[in-house]
Amino acid sequence: MDELNINELLREIEEIVRFVLRKIDLDNSSFSKKIKITLVDEQVVVEMPGYGEFIDSGRKKNGRMPPIKSIVEFIRSRRITSTDLTEEQLAYAIANSIKRDGIKPKPFIEKLTEETFNLVSEHIYNEINKKISKTLT
Repeated sequence: MDELNINELLREIEEIVRFVLRKIDLDNSSFSKKIKITLVDEQVVVEMPGYGEFIDSGRKKNGRMPPIKSIVEFIRSRRITSTDLTEEQLAYAIANSIKRDGIKPKPFIEKLTEETFNLVSEHIYNEINKKISKTLT
């Protein structure tokens, strides 16, 4: 594939990511802004924050408490404040709530993988057809 087609493909994959995340109301989230799509050794790589798996699969009730450090980072990134609690106390309260109540899953990884695979397959098919057509003419 030439450079133009690769850049076009990466842009289309970004559109797929936005479309899939829009379906679960995450298209304007800080999570969606951290997703990176690159081409590495002729492979499309979609990188996302590690907590994407918890968005996708959720978290069971009465499971393990999420790391307080991660919740503190979340609180800081969202500029959440409390007049009564420190960041750590607020993070502990949120983590305890997640442990007690869990998090409802918002599955998106499988759909994202499927849509991306279909798009890449279509592009490869089109490129092969172009090369065959050029060879036959």
